[in-house]
Amino acid sequence: MLSDLYVAGAKVFVTNPKRGDSSSEWVVATVISRNGDDVSCEISAGGQKLRVMKKITQLPLCEKIQSSDSMADDFQFPSNPSIIENVKNRYAKGVIYTTAGDCLVSVNPYKVTTTDDKTNANIYDFHYMLKCRTRPSDAQLNTQTRAKSKVLRVPPHPFILADEAYESLRSNRQSQTIVIQGVGGTGKSENAKLMVNYLVNLKSLSESPPLPEPKKKRLPSGPLGMVENPFVLGPEITQFDKVLLAAISTIECFSSAKTSTNDNSSRVGKFLKIYFGSSFDVAGAHFSTYMLEKSRVTHQPPSERSFHIFYQLILGGKNALKVKHKLKTMIDYSYLNNVRMQGINDEIEFNRTLENMKLLGFTESDLDLIFSTLSAILELGNASFTGGDGNASIPPKSQESLKIVEELMSLPKGSLSSAILQKAIGTARGKTTTVEAKVEDAVAGRDGLAKTLYSKIFDFVISKINSTLATLSKGTMERAGHFGKTLNGNPLSVGIVESYGFESSAKNSFETLVINYIEEKIQQQVTQSMFKGQLSQYSKEQLDFSTIDFIDNQDVVDLLDKKPQGLLCMLDEACRYPRNTDKSFLQKLTSTHMRKSSATNRVFEKDKTKDDLTFTIKNTYEDTVYDCDGFLEKNKDRLGAHIAELFSSSSDKGLAEFFSDSSPSTEGVLTRSGASSSAAAASSTFAKKVKDDMDVICSEIVESTISLLRCIKPNSSRQPETVDIKLFENQLVKADIISSIRMRQDGFAYTSVFQGFYERFIIVIPTNTDPTLDLVPKPGCDYKKLCKTLLRELGKLAHISNLEATVQFGASSIFVKHRTYQAFEALRKVKFQDMDRAAVLLQATFRMGIKQKDHKSLKKGVSRAQASWRAVYYRNKYEQQKKAIAILQLQARGFVARKVYRENLHASKTIKSFYGKLKGRVRWRKLQNAVRSLHSLSRAYIVRMHVNRMLEAVQLLQDCARSFLRRNKIHYTRVRVALFIQGWVRGSLERSMMTEAVEYLANKRKERFRARAVKKAQNRWKSLMVRRRFKQLIQACKTLQQFARSHQQRGEFVAMKKAAIGLQSGFRGLKDRDRVREVRNEKMVEEEQQAVYNANRNEAQNLANLNARRAQGLAGGKSRNFRYDLLDVDILVAINDVYPEGWSKNVITLDNEVAKRGRRITNVLVGAAHTIALTDTGEIYSWGWSDCGQLGHGSHQQEKSPRALETLMLQAQTSDTIAIDRAITGKMSIKQVAVGEDHTLALADTGRVFSWGGGKKGQLGHGDFKNNSYPRCIQTLKWTTTSVVCGSNHSVSIGHNGSIYTWGAACAMGGVALTNANKIYQNAKGDISVPANMKDVLKTKIKRVCAGAKFTLGLTYDGDIYSWGDNSYGQLGEDRDTDKPKIIEGLKLRRRHHAGIVNMSCGARHSLAVNSSGQVLSWGWNEFGQLGSGDTHNLVGIHPVLGDLAGEPVTQVSAGFRHSAALTRDGDIFVWGMSALGARDGSGVPVIPTKEGLIAAGPAQKLNVVPLKIYRAGQNLTKAIELHSSWSRCTSGLNVTIRSKQAELPSNRDGSTDWNSYLLKKLNAILANGNRPEIDADLRDESREFVVRLVNPNGSAMSATSPTRSSTRSPVGSPVKPPSLTIGRQFSYTLSSPGGSKIKKSPNKASPTRSKFAAKSTVVSERELREYKANDLRTFAHQLKNGLVRVAPRIEEKQLRGGKTELTFGEQSQNFFRKQFRGIRGETDETLERENGWNSNYNRKDVSNADLVKRNFDITRELNRREAEKKRLEELSARKEQLPVELEEEKKKREAKMRLMEENKKRRKLEMMKLRKGKEGMKKIGDGEILDYFNVEHLVAASNDNYTPAQVRTIYGRSPSKDTGAIVMHSEQNSMVTLGATEVEADVADHEWGDDRVEEQDPATQDGSGGLGGFMKRMSIG
Repeated sequence: MLSDLYVAGAKVFVTNPKRGDSSSEWVVATVISRNGDDVSCEISAGGQKLRVMKKITQLPLCEKIQSSDSMADDFQFPSNPSIIENVKNRYAKGVIYTTAGDCLVSVNPYKVTTTDDKTNANIYDFHYMLKCRTRPSDAQLNTQTRAKSKVLRVPPHPFILADEAYESLRSNRQSQTIVIQGVGGTGKSENAKLMVNYLVNLKSLSESPPLPEPKKKRLPSGPLGMVENPFVLGPEITQFDKVLLAAISTIECFSSAKTSTNDNSSRVGKFLKIYFGSSFDVAGAHFSTYMLEKSRVTHQPPSERSFHIFYQLILGGKNALKVKHKLKTMIDYSYLNNVRMQGINDEIEFNRTLENMKLLGFTESDLDLIFSTLSAILELGNASFTGGDGNASIPPKSQESLKIVEELMSLPKGSLSSAILQKAIGTARGKTTTVEAKVEDAVAGRDGLAKTLYSKIFDFVISKINSTLATLSKGTMERAGHFGKTLNGNPLSVGIVESYGFESSAKNSFETLVINYIEEKIQQQVTQSMFKGQLSQYSKEQLDFSTIDFIDNQDVVDLLDKKPQGLLCMLDEACRYPRNTDKSFLQKLTSTHMRKSSATNRVFEKDKTKDDLTFTIKNTYEDTVYDCDGFLEKNKDRLGAHIAELFSSSSDKGLAEFFSDSSPSTEGVLTRSGASSSAAAASSTFAKKVKDDMDVICSEIVESTISLLRCIKPNSSRQPETVDIKLFENQLVKADIISSIRMRQDGFAYTSVFQGFYERFIIVIPTNTDPTLDLVPKPGCDYKKLCKTLLRELGKLAHISNLEATVQFGASSIFVKHRTYQAFEALRKVKFQDMDRAAVLLQATFRMGIKQKDHKSLKKGVSRAQASWRAVYYRNKYEQQKKAIAILQLQARGFVARKVYRENLHASKTIKSFYGKLKGRVRWRKLQNAVRSLHSLSRAYIVRMHVNRMLEAVQLLQDCARSFLRRNKIHYTRVRVALFIQGWVRGSLERSMMTEAVEYLANKRKERFRARAVKKAQNRWKSLMVRRRFKQLIQACKTLQQFARSHQQRGEFVAMKKAAIGLQSGFRGLKDRDRVREVRNEKMVEEEQQAVYNANRNEAQNLANLNARRAQGLAGGKSRNFRYDLLDVDILVAINDVYPEGWSKNVITLDNEVAKRGRRITNVLVGAAHTIALTDTGEIYSWGWSDCGQLGHGSHQQEKSPRALETLMLQAQTSDTIAIDRAITGKMSIKQVAVGEDHTLALADTGRVFSWGGGKKGQLGHGDFKNNSYPRCIQTLKWTTTSVVCGSNHSVSIGHNGSIYTWGAACAMGGVALTNANKIYQNAKGDISVPANMKDVLKTKIKRVCAGAKFTLGLTYDGDIYSWGDNSYGQLGEDRDTDKPKIIEGLKLRRRHHAGIVNMSCGARHSLAVNSSGQVLSWGWNEFGQLGSGDTHNLVGIHPVLGDLAGEPVTQVSAGFRHSAALTRDGDIFVWGMSALGARDGSGVPVIPTKEGLIAAGPAQKLNVVPLKIYRAGQNLTKAIELHSSWSRCTSGLNVTIRSKQAELPSNRDGSTDWNSYLLKKLNAILANGNRPEIDADLRDESREFVVRLVNPNGSAMSATSPTRSSTRSPVGSPVKPPSLTIGRQFSYTLSSPGGSKIKKSPNKASPTRSKFAAKSTVVSERELREYKANDLRTFAHQLKNGLVRVAPRIEEKQLRGGKTELTFGEQSQNFFRKQFRGIRGETDETLERENGWNSNYNRKDVSNADLVKRNFDITRELNRREAEKKRLEELSARKEQLPVELEEEKKKREAKMRLMEENKKRRKLEMMKLRKGKEGMKKIGDGEILDYFNVEHLVAASNDNYTPAQVRTIYGRSPSKDTGAIVMHSEQNSMVTLGATEVEADVADHEWGDDRVEEQDPATQDGSGGLGGFMKRMSIG
């Protein structure tokens, strides 16, 4: 809606508060705020600001259009201020013509405007006519580009208006009428002459060839400031055309005069009709006039003049002519004002008039009659009358003047004097009689006679001109009439109506009323033609046109001439009765039209408080006050009968004919043929004659098609380049120009039948869009139904949402509004442009094919000739070298034989001497051994004897001891038996002696029994008493309970009362606290906003300082080749507590630190509260918060500065040999990192994926919903992963075969369903905690994937995009009812099956994509203008990015949280949306029609709704090569990788790359850095391979014998390489890894001592250069410098092999690519491809040659890795077969080394445990206490996920059981864990698991290939 545009910052027009200032009626204001319909605006004027409050209806929108040729087409919301401003701006630039709908607007320049300011071409000459005639049509302009269309378009001009009328006449076979309207002094006559001039030259314009441009010369200016003589004659001008142009000048001379507003004001209404014949050439013409201003003959206001002919005759006539017609000077005539015109020579003008009149056929007698009558009229004005109140008399001096008149008019002497003194009066019977006239009657008779004479002369001139034109065009008019009979019965014509123009002055009389009546009638016809006719068509077609409004002057016309109460009708009726006066007429007029029931009371006013003869009519242009004095007398306009009879009796026959057939009135009524009707003239009044004339003209206009030309007067002072705004606005509004524009905007500008509309726009619709839309529909089809379907598809393509409001279907036609039609035409134009480009491309391809074929045939012939010559040359050379080699071999064999003989002789002597010495030593050793044997035997005998003696002694001692013990045992047994018997006897004796004691004890037993009986009775009695007492207590309790209940109820009541009081007070306190909380929240929000503001300002300052320092470094030559640059940091939430020193400062610090070590940052990714940085060597740095463990350091401690993630380097477990070596040495490399809100994924170069951080939604992929604070491998991803991405809470990966795996939040899973076995990995919300394969919902292989907040996009190999996930903001590209993967149809190219997308990027809620043509497309969230569509409205569907980016070839796009960026092919960077551009300067906000960038408040933040260039290629000697965007809900960043110009490849003079210089530079850098990678080296460059060839002394390269990587030994007889080419004696090197292992590598097993460069041709890669010896590199560099070798890229080797079938490394790379992505697996297919070549069966249509080369280089690393792995396995297997003993010894050494390592490790752990005991108070780890020191996840990760968390808890439980193999914890520092037959060494000395290992010794896995034990065994290798 229009009201939605009134937002803060919008520009509107406000009426000037200073009404006294006439400089401007409207001023531009800025909207500050809006409350409903009330809008607060701010005006800036004179350095002061003023605020005003207006209603929304009082504020027109300000559209910033500097200059518009067509205001109806360019203004979306037309208003008075906008249109006035546009016309004023064009007028200030010298452009005076503008179109407003179907109307041409012309502004009087008041100066010479013969040239165009833009082209400096004459706009009124024949060349400009030809330019207008041959101008391209709108359809042709639509097929051109915008710039070319602007050049070819011809601006508005009267020539174009005339040409359009002529073309409409030809095409529609209907007459045309051009109506020229405007107030006096607007240039109507000049424009009419221009159009007549163009129509006359039509034949010359059609037949004339293009003429050369004429020389620029200044033409004399005319009275209007235009050219003096605007008539331009073409090369072929006919006599009729000359006569017609002469007639126009002649009529202008007799009907134009100088007024206060114009020097050449036309004082008569003219209607010129130009007829056209059968060949549409000018066949005839006819002039008609109406309402000649005869009063100007007798009276002119001061400073004005009478008609031009009087002054030309007096000032320009010759003396003879003056004498003949008795002419005097100008001051001698009372009828003339002595006023001269500057710059006008009347003598020249009079001579020109005479020539024109003679050309028109005026004879000498005709000229004498005209000049005599003119002289008589002037002389008649000198007659005066005396007599006072009595009868009039003529003084003597006046008698002389009357005598001259009588002599000039051939009248009898004295007859005129007597006739003037008589007055004719009417009688009751209709007869007339004469009476004596009074002075005033005599003056009136004199003036009436003068007027009548001039009117007769003017009619005579018009009649003569028409007769001459009729005579010249007699034949052509007859043919034209015959031709016209087939139409409406009249010949075809173009009529030009030149009206008076509306007039209003201080005193307006009857003449002004009649002039304004004529203007109202013409305006009524224009309105009926332009507005009512169109509305009637809408009504006929049953269309809704309620919103269309225009100015209708029907009430004014009815007030003036509607019968019987019209003003002119009432005036004619009043003139019939002599008693009526002007006052009575006014009273009757007032009583008739001032009644409330009258329909005309709103346009007629009479001030009853004033007693005068004035009344007001509200005309179309303005309210005009008329004075009724003299209305009746002027309307009668009758000449006395006696005077008419006198002149009819004149002896001059010509003069007598004027009055012979005429009544007293001489002004005839125009008929259809233009002749006067004298029959009706006798009784008609002046008003009646004017109405009859207008009826004739209006009937002519009605039968034709109207074209309108509105003439505007800029000011009343006739000053150039000066505009009176009020006058300007009054003319534009009253001339209905704004209504025309609104009719064009609100009406239906385009109308067509259904079939025509369908055939015009069906070409726009792509094929396969709708099956019912065919390019050629079937006969008899329903075109209306087809048009509805077509409109639906057109609306989708043009992105028109409300199509029903702009298109309506009539009964037989379709009606389309102007803006919608423009959108459809733009689509059609784009379609034709695409077709043109396709045709040009086909032609260019065909020509290129022909040329390539010719070139190949020529090249083949030249190659054959060269091959023949080389064959002869090398054959001769080979024979010479063969002879030389034979001689050398003979000498060499003799030398070798002699050397072998001498060596054998010396060896035999040495062996003989050594044998003699050895024989003596053998004898001595034998004797020595014999002696030693004797000594040992004797010693053994002595020892045996001694031992036997000792054994006998010991046996004796044992026998003695045993006998002693046996005797001792028997003795003690006997003693115990005796003691027992003695005790029993003593007891019996004692009891018999103590009888009393025995009785006492018996009595005591009896007493105890009685006491127990008494106690039992007492207990029974007590129980009876207790039961009785219990009953009493129960009764008492019941009584107490009643009392307690009543007391409790009273207490509850009191409590409830207190609670109510407390609730009331609490509620009041709650409200007060809420108020306090709201105040605090507002303060907190303000503080948060201020914190965000400060953070953005600090980041902008940091980036500005960084760029300044880097710019200084570039100027000083200290820049790096590659650099990771920060462009934009957008802080969304205050992060001061996360990054206290600022986010960008940490990044800058880290970049400087890694740069010191020769490394660089490749990417920086941000999460909600943490940041991850990746370097070019695969190292990861993290900093920020770690509340969810997102930093990966194993703790939840915050890191304020970047810290390297060391624990990730030792987490890989794979069967790949190279990956194992990297794990041993700690050199695992990370090639990609992806970051979510609080989790991170890392992809290693081995294809394994690690994750850490928050996992509440399963986004880590470990099968649970828990957080992890350390990197952990995702074991479920068994296949090699090629890419990973992260959304806010979900993750996605791509497998090696293009399959997609996703896990995390349910809203982004795309409908993936888990199997029943995997349902345990899905929670109630639908979140998935393990990677789920999307093969069931996504059947297509995906090449690349990117993720937004809750959605994901996948790019296929065909260039299509699949999207799935959340679609709240349209981020899936279209409206959908499902979240499953689906292709985005809106991206597909027209007439193509695929979209051709080459790059894409996802922001938080929006997405960007680039197609193959470089066009950027966007969709999704647009609150901050990040879609680049020119506004901030959320749009549905796909939209192209507008602005300066539309024509740029874009290669990469990048999307952030609320910003977007694009990188062009030239290295330019464009940014749009909300961004903090503190680090880059822009080139200004690009402006597109009706849209501009909105600026938001902030230190360095801008909201750009269209792309803004922030980085230019070559800026600071750098070039951007890659964009990086990272976003989260707290922070968003835009970064770029920049390459210095110094890093570009060197080139030769012919533009080719100088690879010798490039490789020499590499060698010098490697030698300087000590075989380390050079600083800022691009890793992709290391995959380059080069062919190194020897060069002969004459500079030609030697042929390659085996251009493969492994050069073999030369055969016998091959030439020996010169010594200067030998780089090293032995090409073998030793790689020392950090783990201590050494691997000896040799590229050629057959010849290990042969240098790699000893062959004539070999292949070397940049990576291998760092592995060579320094001496080899220096020699190689020397040869490169001296030109002894030639270097070429490896990819060109295929063309140099001469047709051999052995594959190069590029071909092997391509085979690997095809096997991985095209499904080639069999050995047969691979063998077939090796025979036929890798490029023979490949589909060239899918990938271009450049892409093939790029992909070959990208996969070279993988091929090298596989080859190295294969060679190593082969070497190991060969060693096992050949050297089993060595392997066994090596195994023993490893075991010994392992034991040594274990002992060292135990010793170190013991020391660590002692240290920990000292810190923890000597606390030991008891049974089951290991879980108190370590987390379960740590123990799971330490086992490389071989044990689950449940198994770990069982193993390390607190209640161990020996039967179940539980843990047995010792008190030592190094404890052993026992589990069945498995012993696991548990390290409890340190929390850092990255430094410790766990070994598993399982008999089933002796090779140690799995688990922690296998990992430790692999560590012991080497």
